[in-house]
Amino acid sequence: MYKVLIVDDEAPARETLQYLITWEDTDFRIVDTAKNGREALEKYKIHRPELIITDIQMPIMDGLTLIKEVKKIDNTQKFIILSCHEEFRYAKEAITMGVTDYLLKDLITSQELHSVLAKVKNVLNEIRLPNTLQRNITSLNDFEEKLFTITKTSAVKSIIFNNILIEDIDEFINKFNLSLRSEYFFILVILIDDFEKHYSDTAKESTEITEKIAIYIQRILDSMGSGECIYNEKNQFIALVPISNFDGELKYITQSHNIIARIREIKLKDKDISFTIGVSRYFYRFKNIFNCYKEALEVTKFRVFAGKGQTLLYNSMLEKVSSQNPETIVETKLSKLEDAIKDNDTRALEILKQLYCQDLKGFMQYNYVKHVNGKIYNMIMKICSEEGITYQYLFNQNYIPIGEIENLETVQEIYTYFANIINRLSNYKRKNACKSYSRRVRDAVEYIELNYGEAISLQTIAEYSDLHKVYLSRLFKEETGQTITSFIFKVRIEKAKEMMKSTNYKIYEIAEMVGFSNPQQFSMIFKRITGKSPAEFREEIN
Repeated sequence: MYKVLIVDDEAPARETLQYLITWEDTDFRIVDTAKNGREALEKYKIHRPELIITDIQMPIMDGLTLIKEVKKIDNTQKFIILSCHEEFRYAKEAITMGVTDYLLKDLITSQELHSVLAKVKNVLNEIRLPNTLQRNITSLNDFEEKLFTITKTSAVKSIIFNNILIEDIDEFINKFNLSLRSEYFFILVILIDDFEKHYSDTAKESTEITEKIAIYIQRILDSMGSGECIYNEKNQFIALVPISNFDGELKYITQSHNIIARIREIKLKDKDISFTIGVSRYFYRFKNIFNCYKEALEVTKFRVFAGKGQTLLYNSMLEKVSSQNPETIVETKLSKLEDAIKDNDTRALEILKQLYCQDLKGFMQYNYVKHVNGKIYNMIMKICSEEGITYQYLFNQNYIPIGEIENLETVQEIYTYFANIINRLSNYKRKNACKSYSRRVRDAVEYIELNYGEAISLQTIAEYSDLHKVYLSRLFKEETGQTITSFIFKVRIEKAKEMMKSTNYKIYEIAEMVGFSNPQQFSMIFKRITGKSPAEFREEIN
């Protein structure tokens, strides 16, 4: 177990690090905190922690002075520094002093902290080797190489994320022998699709997977000439790629295509893996490098429209974004959707699918998807309040789990998520509607749902309900708001839709199985109720 000392002059920053992760799940334990360098130096002498996580700018004694003073006592002491973008000139000095890694203070995530701790652990394990049975490193050079790799990663992060001078970049390139000797570059942001769902059972597993993939990508870059890959945060790999012998845009497109094709060949044992890759514009001599990183990152958000496993070029995606204001069209659809849900109209799912898979996908405006998600959540809350439907019934918990939708990566997945909720609402309304019916009308509904595939007549339903058919027709319409014939057709069409989704029966076979005498009548009724033909419906769901 390794001891950790946290040093920061701001109490919220110290608390954030303490609660950002479950430290008991790591090989590190926080033994103390300090609010400035002088206090930290005193506590260091008491606890002798293996790792110090420190801010740079602090009163009384700053982080750099603390590092120098501790290094006088133990030159192997490990540090992680916390910095802001505007503090880079200090961070640069810390890196040259051998700091293991640095974290951007306002952007740190639990996954990034786990990843950095894993790197520190590897280094500390090597230091402990003389006193353990793990003698798998034969010389000090192996240990130094590991430390060099970690510091090299920090240098690449600095080049991308901080607005530093070109001479500082050249200094890093020379000091760490970075494969970045070129005039022109582009950036790839590489995301693993469905990472949260498939690859993050534990923080340890996530770290192992991301480290392996970063190594594979770096090997691809090395084999193809040059470039540097780092793992940043939140399932995000960044490749900074020099363009060799640049002679125009075709060279940039060809080189990015070849690298991406190799990345898509990466396989992990027992893991199916798919990548969404964003490509920035090319740029000259690190000019606007951070903006180009943001371009590549921003374009990966279009995965929600384009689907998973796609390569998304910033220039190409910009051309596809509609300049039209989606508000009028979308608001009209949302109004129709609310009415359909309230009326328990079977067209609610069709409207929902048009909204996400046609309208929003056509506009390609990412922020508006979140706007529509919020609108539909509000709609659901309103309907639940008006009709006394509990969140427990809809979501199996007593609140709306808004965070669930944040993990969905495509408009198709969002549609499916809300479609399941609408189906639950529909089932609830149908069950409660039946409870309010008289016993004879409930008998009629039961008979239709049991015998929808047969040749049902008004007479047979009346006999089952033990009523005269004229009186039953009037009573059914008064209580349900629809005729018996309309109800029969709706039940049959719903059953047909279920069969088209779950079986490979031909349309004419389904028509017969749900009680229609011929396919022509089935197609006519299907289109009247759903707004599309059976063939169009099946094509959409496929």
